[in-house]
Amino acid sequence: MNTNTKAKRSKILACMLLAALILPVFSTLVLADQNERKTVRVGYYEDHNFQAGAADDLVKTGYSFEYLQRLAIYTDWEYEYVYGDFSELYDALLSGDIDILTGLAYKEERADLMSYPDLAMGNTLYSFLKDQTRTDITTDPKTFSGKTIGTLEGVMETVVEHFLTANGVEATVEVFSDLDARDQALVAGTVDIIIVEGSATAVTTGIEAFMEVGDNDYFVCVAKARRDILKDLNEAQANLFRANPNLKNELYDRWFRNNAQSAALTDSDRAWLAAHPSFKVGYYKTYLPYSDEGESGRVTGIIKDVVPELFKVLDVNNITVSYQGYSSYDVMLEALHSGEVDAVFPVISEYWTAEQNNITPTNPIISTYYNLVYKDEYPDLDGAVIAMRRSNGLVRAYQKLKCPNSQVLDCDTLAECLDAVASGEADATLINGLRTASYLVSKNEYKNLSVSQIPGNVSLGLGVCRNKSTDVEFLNHAISLLDPDFALTQTYAYQEKASVSVREFIRQNWWIVGIPFALVAVVIIIFAFRELLRNRQHLAEEASHNRELEANLKSISELNEALTEAKNAADQANAAKSNFLFSMSHDIRTPMNAIIGFRDLLERYQDDPEKRQDYLRKIEDANNMLLSSINNVLEMARIESGHITVDEQLYTATQFNDALYSIFDALMRQKDITFTRELDIEHSRVYCDPVKLREIFANILSNAYKYTNAGGHVSMVLKERPCEREGWALYETTITDDGIGIGAEFLPHIFEEITREKTTTDAKIEGTGLGMPIVKKLVEMLDGTIEVTSTKGVGTQVVVRIPHRIAGEEAEAELQGRAVEAVTFSGKRILLAEDNELNAEIALEILGQVGFKVEWVEDGAACVLRLQEASDYYYDLILMDIQMPRMNGYEAARKIRALDNPIAAEIPIVAMTANAFEEDKRAAMKAGMNGHVAKPIDIDTLMKTLSTILAEEEERQA
Repeated sequence: MNTNTKAKRSKILACMLLAALILPVFSTLVLADQNERKTVRVGYYEDHNFQAGAADDLVKTGYSFEYLQRLAIYTDWEYEYVYGDFSELYDALLSGDIDILTGLAYKEERADLMSYPDLAMGNTLYSFLKDQTRTDITTDPKTFSGKTIGTLEGVMETVVEHFLTANGVEATVEVFSDLDARDQALVAGTVDIIIVEGSATAVTTGIEAFMEVGDNDYFVCVAKARRDILKDLNEAQANLFRANPNLKNELYDRWFRNNAQSAALTDSDRAWLAAHPSFKVGYYKTYLPYSDEGESGRVTGIIKDVVPELFKVLDVNNITVSYQGYSSYDVMLEALHSGEVDAVFPVISEYWTAEQNNITPTNPIISTYYNLVYKDEYPDLDGAVIAMRRSNGLVRAYQKLKCPNSQVLDCDTLAECLDAVASGEADATLINGLRTASYLVSKNEYKNLSVSQIPGNVSLGLGVCRNKSTDVEFLNHAISLLDPDFALTQTYAYQEKASVSVREFIRQNWWIVGIPFALVAVVIIIFAFRELLRNRQHLAEEASHNRELEANLKSISELNEALTEAKNAADQANAAKSNFLFSMSHDIRTPMNAIIGFRDLLERYQDDPEKRQDYLRKIEDANNMLLSSINNVLEMARIESGHITVDEQLYTATQFNDALYSIFDALMRQKDITFTRELDIEHSRVYCDPVKLREIFANILSNAYKYTNAGGHVSMVLKERPCEREGWALYETTITDDGIGIGAEFLPHIFEEITREKTTTDAKIEGTGLGMPIVKKLVEMLDGTIEVTSTKGVGTQVVVRIPHRIAGEEAEAELQGRAVEAVTFSGKRILLAEDNELNAEIALEILGQVGFKVEWVEDGAACVLRLQEASDYYYDLILMDIQMPRMNGYEAARKIRALDNPIAAEIPIVAMTANAFEEDKRAAMKAGMNGHVAKPIDIDTLMKTLSTILAEEEERQA
């Protein structure tokens, strides 16, 4: 190898080494440059649904805002918002102080001042508006002659001029620089007509959009000097519309759906309303949550909510709506064709099916799906035997669409269909998705059945005769204005409850029979222990008197007198004890006897659904009465033992009063009692103990309800009185009834334990006699006073005065901080820690029905281990029992909070336990839990707690 070759190779190696050293540095610089996001200054003005939230502390929404966010997916832009009115921001775009401004129409004179992209961001529809009472102005352009037309300067002014010229009309055009001034001129009558952008005009009462006059594209415009941004914008918009060609229509429907034009009545609508002073709807019975007939014979289901809403969204209130139920789908359709009803519900909004029934469907009102219920393996629907109710033409129409080659087994009820599948007589049955769950739990035999959703949703709507096109036109107009989720939201109130046999009911609701017996045993033990302590106390007192007698022989007569008094006190205590045990025995045995008796009747009348439902309701009433008695006894024991404390919180008095009124107003109306209330307070936000206040006034109002006969009156008046303590308010609540009243001889004893007037027993009014003593002790605990005045046969008045500390300005922020939006439960995963198998089964069923996915472990140690083994965010929440083997709920919560994985350590934990007192709740929070739900489970309380905590967690993670 010669010297030149070696030199060349040395140079090559040196260059490669230099490149290896320089390339990483160069790549790092390039990557850093790529990761640096470009700041784009956006002119942001307030314009109704187009662009709202023109301040840093306001929520931003609207067509333009969402469009900008979608653009950001395809760019490296980071937005810096510059606020102002439109004219200020327009000038800022021309001077280069902002980079982009949205919503500008194309004008030739603007093209030299700013840059327009290749594609428009949207399209503006222009409409003429007038007063609804102006019949002299119509869609005929000649009626515009001599009128004054209000317009904004710019493009709309040009549109008006072109319209007048094209139609040869002479009219006065008044140009406004301000949108509000233009709209107010029409309301005031200083102009006859105004032109508006349909996409930016809210519906105003008495004003209607009567004529469309053209449209115009509008753009995201770029400052002339920012060619780089224009290039980014063109590329981003091309990608955006390539991914979703229908984007502009979707955004328009979302933000401008209920504009002035869409909500206004058309000439066709008015003609239809003039010809229809009434509207009668036929509905298919026994098809909840869609339609049914209640016990009173009145319509129920979403149909009774949807039809009035159709007229409401069009501001129509002078039409009479009535309903007619039918037990057979075919009979309902015959009634439609005969003119007995104007429309029927529900029908499948599918034209082939509608044509077979000679009807025309409206646009969809609600979308649903069907489940195939089968046994063992999924059947081949081509030739399978499908059990169906012979009266349900709706599901038969669906069967013809989805599995036309299957065979039909006619049944009278849905239960017979499921029995046929369970016995093997049929291969499957079809059940609407919103009706499936309630039926599958009605019998133990159905547990072996499988459920599969048939692909593709089914849309349901109203049906009218094929020769009545104006009916469909009017109804479709109204349906287009409904909130898309309106009908689905209403279904939650009408989810069907299938009947359950006595054996199934007792197995699934064992607590109705089992818990009362357990509670009775607990109460007996508590009071036996309480009486033992009292007897020891009396013995100690007697021993003390004996010692005093021995030490003071000279005071024998005085000591004898003291002993006599002590003996009398002991006799009175024994008498009170006997009276208490007698009252408690009566008040516990009475509902227990009812529970046992009606249980026997349930066994005897298994084939009579009406009697079974009545007996089940009475069992529930008796159970509630028993729980109320036991709760009162436990509450009095806790108060006397000193375990109860004041838990002060920030509260809104008006909301508290509203909630109290709403609960008892419903009860009063059921008993035909007129319940009124009055509020006169200056300071609404105060600090108080809402739990104790609720117990105080619930007891008093409950007495007023129980002791007031049908047709009576109850009033609740809350007034704020001057308070001696600075910064405090004295709330005076007066509850008055015209019930049976209290006798003068009994009134002084009203606050004594286990004391009830004889007349209340004669009137068969249940109660332990502990309610008013509890109220008295709670009021005094809150530094308040209570006064009771009553006259037998006239009524009773209770006056409660309680001082509350007034909340300062920080209260508003604290209250707002509590508000969280509800979340959907579908797909959320819960880890349930519960050692009792029956309790776990109930929780799994309740949570599964609302969409939760639930996994169950039997104690706290297993719960911690399962969480550690799971991936991050696999579980959304933990439901934790407290009393469990190996590791209780408190210890498990503390272990979780101490985990090294911060995501697992911060998972929300809710105690679901029979440890139901306030101190138990505080212990749960101290252990690191986020919420507390007491057993027996109140489903509404459980769902509200889970919704609140999950919403707070989503907000924390956002």
